[in-house]
Amino acid sequence: MFEHLYRATVGAVMVLVCALAATPARASVLFNNMSQTSPLFSYTGGYFLMGSGFGSQSNNTYAVSFTPAVTEDFYFANFALRLANANNDYATISLCQDSGGLPGSVIESIVSPPIISQSYSSSDAYTSIFSKLQPQLDAGTTYWFRIDMPAITSATWLPNNTGDLTSNPGAGFAWTTSGSSPWYSASQYLPDSWWQRPAFTVYGSPALIPEPASVSLLMSVSLLTIAIGTLRRSRRSQ
Repeated sequence: MFEHLYRATVGAVMVLVCALAATPARASVLFNNMSQTSPLFSYTGGYFLMGSGFGSQSNNTYAVSFTPAVTEDFYFANFALRLANANNDYATISLCQDSGGLPGSVIESIVSPPIISQSYSSSDAYTSIFSKLQPQLDAGTTYWFRIDMPAITSATWLPNNTGDLTSNPGAGFAWTTSGSSPWYSASQYLPDSWWQRPAFTVYGSPALIPEPASVSLLMSVSLLTIAIGTLRRSRRSQ
């Protein structure tokens, strides 16, 4: 009897282990200034991104910083973008290192999927990019996202509606009108401004996270297995 019960319990443990191994992966949020409810971001104002070919207003590029609290590999990110014209429909979004409180060298550049048209300005849709390199983002280290548009193309980066202001400590916001340096930061040139930073969310690499109930059940069955095994050996030694 104990032999059959022991084998059945071991089998149950194996089934639970396999089930836990198949638990869906969950991405962890490294930064988010979008709302948890609709509207996810503000539809008032925004930051005008422009590629070359617009004369004196060409090459408007904006960048925002974030500092993850935990060390994770970069997985994907969402941006509140709206396409302003129909010549092209994508952007180049770059993850950058920090260089003295401004965007520094590029870690990874990703061409976005088609950006949503300005005519859908009242929807909660956003533009998502997924990392191929999945570089490690270290806890406590500042990084930047910059967005560049192709030639004769413009888009609007909508602001957040959760109180993430350029005047908040560590809330980096910078722009350039040349497509590269020099960069201008809000903290340096507009220290008393209360601008809402552009809306975006950053996710770290997914991890297998068993449900607490599953972990408790596995522990209970494992203890039962140990108890039955001990009793089985005890009966054999008699």
